[in-house]
Amino acid sequence: KIDEETKLSLADKVASADFVAFKASATEELGARKTSFEQFRDATVLDFAGVRAEAKAQQDKDVQAMAAVTTDLAAHRVEVTLSFDQNTAALATYKTEVAQGSEA
Repeated sequence: KIDEETKLSLADKVASADFVAFKASATEELGARKTSFEQFRDATVLDFAGVRAEAKAQQDKDVQAMAAVTTDLAAHRVEVTLSFDQNTAALATYKTEVAQGSEA
């Protein structure tokens, strides 16, 4: 027969062994989750960096496009101004010719 103290001692040993096994299992699981989280975090950081790079590239394209439009508008403005000046000069010449024709 096993006395009560021996039973308790054996129960403690079994519980202690179970606890050690549980602790090892939990530590392993925690390590796996930590690794998984770190991989997720690293992937998220890389994804975010990629999105930022794409947004910056698009912004640069937009700035270049706006600069091109501004340049085109400036050139068109110069053309319109020259055309207006030429038309004004032609009108002045025409008025002068008409006035001279009226005098004759």
